Amino acid sequence: ARVRRLLDYLRGLENADGLLEHLPGWAFVEWSHANDLVQDINYPTNMVYSYVLRAAGRLYDDPSLTARGEALAETIRRRSFNGEFFTDNEVYRDGVPVSTGECTETCQYHAFFFGIATPQTYPALWQRLMTQFGPHRAEQGLYPEIAPANAFTGNFLRLDLLLHYGCYDRLREEVVGYFAEMAALTGTLWENMTAVASCNHGFASYAACLLDYAIRREAPYTML
Repeated sequence: ARVRRLLDYLRGLENADGLLEHLPGWAFVEWSHANDLVQDINYPTNMVYSYVLRAAGRLYDDPSLTARGEALAETIRRRSFNGEFFTDNEVYRDGVPVSTGECTETCQYHAFFFGIATPQTYPALWQRLMTQFGPHRAEQGLYPEIAPANAFTGNFLRLDLLLHYGCYDRLREEVVGYFAEMAALTGTLWENMTAVASCNHGFASYAACLLDYAIRREAPYTML
């Protein structure tokens, strides 16, 4: 009943295309530039929403929810992908939603993590993310126009994707690449990639779990 009430509330925020828009309150995506792009239609948020609908459909054996989630995923693919990257948002201009053209790193990870994209359906983007993004992209000067992800949550989505797709050696390298400096400086792991907030953050301990999974070369779950 609680899930149904939540879905009913969210449906009241959908536009005619099934996309959530003009979300009230504090709409959070990530501690990065991605959170400057939450209005009017935010695609990372809608990627999560599509996943929620599909998951609820599976859990409660409700094909109508599954169909809504799949239709929303297709709308996101059509509206957000610009041929190279997924764009983050649209804003209304003269009553018409128009893409801002802004793309963030974390938006790309949302697309793959929440089943909007797969390595098979978007092979060029997947290859680009795997070979030219990661903990050392900034120092290599690659894609400066794509706002970088932060620890919470984009970098962890990336690492989980490496785990899910069996990239165990790469996962080990990138956990070290993202977190070794933190551990050396404070003996702890941080909320952000820089020491501007909590420098002893509980969720960051997931890095240890990721290392354990990578060493054992096994993923603990299967994505929807």
